Amino acid sequence: MALAVTIWNNRISPVFDVATRALIINKDSSGEHGRHIKKLSKHIVEDLTANQVDELICGAISKTLYYRLIGQGVVVHPFISGDVEEVLIAWQEGRLHELSYSMPGCHRRRRMNCCKQKPQRR
Repeated sequence: MALAVTIWNNRISPVFDVATRALIINKDSSGEHGRHIKKLSKHIVEDLTANQVDELICGAISKTLYYRLIGQGVVVHPFISGDVEEVLIAWQEGRLHELSYSMPGCHRRRRMNCCKQKPQRR
């Protein structure tokens, strides 16, 4: 299992659809056990699923790619902003919902309606 975080200059990449790199964190029930940077192609969903990504933290995302990812069983945390390491701590502590991690101008109640649905984890 793995968590992917789209990155740009040590921050969450602002737009998932055109992200070029992702930090892939391998994890199991005991926690994190390895990280690597993955260069992303125009086939971004396939790049992530090939790396067994089951959870994604990203910035803005189109509905098309959002639905493709959840269709693959990936839990998506969209419209997240901030320093990668700070966001990862918030994710581990279950605090990604805090407004301080929302993209500027984007508040939970204004996010895409589709992103309020939580798909089941694999």
